[in-house]
Amino acid sequence: MSILAHPEWPLLKRHLRAERYARDTGSRGARVRLEVVRPTDGRELRRLQGIKDPCVTCGAIISKVRERGGKRFKGRLYFSPCCPQDVSLACSRSPKASQEYLAIRAALADDADASTPPPSAQGDLFGRKH
Repeated sequence: MSILAHPEWPLLKRHLRAERYARDTGSRGARVRLEVVRPTDGRELRRLQGIKDPCVTCGAIISKVRERGGKRFKGRLYFSPCCPQDVSLACSRSPKASQEYLAIRAALADDADASTPPPSAQGDLFGRKH
């Protein structure tokens, strides 16, 4: 099941951000990470970290919002639709995982497009309408 159909998707999408991973410039360009902006409300944080759903590849029940390891990223959260890499590297490299990442990025882009008024309504830098 896609996270887009999960009951907690509306909560998750409010905190989800697609960010380019600057350290990775592979043959297909930079990867995009799905970072989770840590909520200040402890209840929302527990709800996010409690999202459990099947891995899109193997079906194992996993936590979709996880905390990054290491000193540099301590406390940062991220989203993954598949098993952690230390459990199964194959899950994260599967076509199903790629499809899920693309679907999520498209849903986030659609929401961003819907919330941006058309250029004629925005006005320019000085507030003048076109």
